[in-house]
Amino acid sequence: MRTLRVHVGQLRQRTREDGETGQVAIGVLLTTVVVIAATFAFMVFAEAVDLRSSTQKGADAAATSAAETARSTWIEAWLRAQKASPQELPSDDSGDNDRTDDEDEGDEDEDEEEFQLDHVYSPPEPFWAGSVAAAMPAAADYAAKNDGGTLTRYLPEHGNRISVDVHRSKETSSRQGSRFVPSIGGDSSATAQVVTPAGLTCAPLPGGMIEAWTLQCTSAKGSARAYYTGNVLVSWEESAFERMYTIRLDR
Repeated sequence: MRTLRVHVGQLRQRTREDGETGQVAIGVLLTTVVVIAATFAFMVFAEAVDLRSSTQKGADAAATSAAETARSTWIEAWLRAQKASPQELPSDDSGDNDRTDDEDEGDEDEDEEEFQLDHVYSPPEPFWAGSVAAAMPAAADYAAKNDGGTLTRYLPEHGNRISVDVHRSKETSSRQGSRFVPSIGGDSSATAQVVTPAGLTCAPLPGGMIEAWTLQCTSAKGSARAYYTGNVLVSWEESAFERMYTIRLDR
């Protein structure tokens, strides 16, 4: 009987030890699964962060390139709208009755000096919306160049701004991570502004005639000129105007 009790006690102890060993094995297994899952999650998260950064670069490039394209079109449209007309200067008639016929004939060649150009100024802002529409392909192109981004929103805004949204998605690179998250995607936004320089004024240079005259625009950021025949824009100093109209990127 005593021998039987000893065997029963040993059996109970062994069963308890086996149970504890099984519990430890399950705990180790669960811990391993959690660690593996956390590793996969971190890998996917790292890919998502990289994708987000790439998508933001695409949005920045899309907004900036659109603003650059719109700036050139906008300034040219604005300059084409500038008009001038000859205006006769008031003349001093005193003493005209005392002139001889020879003096009157000599003054006929000086008639052109009695006119000046009357400039009708048109501000640049009304030409912004049309210029932005023409720049949309440039935004889409630059979004695609940055790892295949897609332009999902393109909007002209007040203050000479262009706002864009760019979306990018791809399959998860990690083979293990792709089992849990097959693909990842990201969206980013950016706004670019063409800044009108402070103190901008435009006026024809002295001595011009309607057949050929020069418009000079001056601001706190320098000056630039445009050249006209009649009221037709012939050429303009594009780089000088671009230096005045700088581009600022907002996010």
